[in-house]
Amino acid sequence: MSSFTTLYDYVPSVFTDVTPEQERARRAVTEFKDGACPEYVMRDVADSVRKAVATDPGNCTICFVPASRLDLTVLRYMELANFLGQEFRDQVYLNTIELCETYDEVIEEKRRFTCNQTRVKGRTVVFIDDIYNTGNSYSAICSLLRESGAKDEVGIYIARVVRP
Repeated sequence: MSSFTTLYDYVPSVFTDVTPEQERARRAVTEFKDGACPEYVMRDVADSVRKAVATDPGNCTICFVPASRLDLTVLRYMELANFLGQEFRDQVYLNTIELCETYDEVIEEKRRFTCNQTRVKGRTVVFIDDIYNTGNSYSAICSLLRESGAKDEVGIYIARVVRP
């Protein structure tokens, strides 16, 4: 059964009246997109991964939702992948899910994905992304993973967009 977790609430910068926690989430997302994953974010993601695979930690694949370009994907996720790799070793991959083609980031519903079926078949697949906004990418990825034989699909999002 597909599920997802969001770690923090992200209030877009057009809103100026935010709580200190929301401002911290803004900084975390901005730093993450610039390639620096704060340590508290890495710990929170790792805790969420542990919970997601608690019943069968040896039968999982941990991967990342790609950015619009491979260099951005590597920039954003490499530090987090290395951190998770300390615990999950050969189960963490930067390129299990890939974009089928270049897309316009503004029109996310046009994003199409492909995956490495060998890494997902019969496994719980935990995929990590920076922001949960509309849910379109989440739905597309879950469908793809299910069609590719995943046992279960779990999305972990650093932040969920909220608009006061």
